[in-house]
Amino acid sequence: VRYGSAGKGAGAAPEPAWRVQAVEVHPGRVAPHLWLYGTVEAPRQIELEAAVAAEVAQVPIREGQTVAAGKTLVMLDDRDLTLILSQREAELRDLDAQIASEQARHVVQREALRREQALLALAERALERALDLNRRNMTSEAALDEARQALERQALAVEMRQLEVSDHPTRLAQLQARRARAEALRDQARLDRERAIVAAPFPGLVVRVRVAPGDRVRVGDPLLALYPVADLELRAQIPFRYLPALRAAQAADTPPVATALVDGQPVQAVLERLGGQTDPGRGGLDALLRVTAGADVLAPGRVVALTLDLPPALG
Repeated sequence: VRYGSAGKGAGAAPEPAWRVQAVEVHPGRVAPHLWLYGTVEAPRQIELEAAVAAEVAQVPIREGQTVAAGKTLVMLDDRDLTLILSQREAELRDLDAQIASEQARHVVQREALRREQALLALAERALERALDLNRRNMTSEAALDEARQALERQALAVEMRQLEVSDHPTRLAQLQARRARAEALRDQARLDRERAIVAAPFPGLVVRVRVAPGDRVRVGDPLLALYPVADLELRAQIPFRYLPALRAAQAADTPPVATALVDGQPVQAVLERLGGQTDPGRGGLDALLRVTAGADVLAPGRVVALTLDLPPALG
């Protein structure tokens, strides 16, 4: 404030004065910014569990280590699993041999049936001759009875042989069903042995390791946890009054972009979706932003200060 008395008497009141700075305003569309705090999340973080019961042989990785897809994380002792696999393979070979034996036996039974039928025809002719001789009183009743018994015995032999031949498809089907079950058990044993080596399903970062060499694990016991570094999200609460603009941007396929500076490194994320619900008493709705750059400096659970670029508005 400046005071002056020019042109006034000595007792005149001072005249106030202010410094004024002018800014020229141009109408146009400007993009406002929204400052938020977001929490880093790993939606695809997984907990790898033991698929078989065995002792832990090796753990070649450590917590915080970045691994490539297919990298061996845990190796279980597979000696017991190998023995089970050998047993299953032996059972399968035994059934293959039984099937081959049944098929060969069927060939023999068919030939035997043909011969038994030929013997039956001979027995029938022998009985006819005995009857003819008996009618002419040239043979005894005992000889006739013996011919009848021979015919009955041969007829019974033919029936038994025919049953063996007819039952072949049933026996073969039973053996083939047992073989299919044995083959499935063999494949399961082979898969269990393969599962003794636990590998990374995707490139990621190991969060924690729960086992060490020498530990005994059961089926379902946790081994370690990891998440893909390339698939991180930021969860931040958006005040309700900004939601219409964000939904309009999503509908126009121009999702807003958020930026941050973490440990001196730039981080960028794009709005991917809005939450499905909000808790009572909260003043906004959660937004989930997919990290597109700088994910290597983030870790799940960390809170990051964000600047979200809202859709342009008329200014």
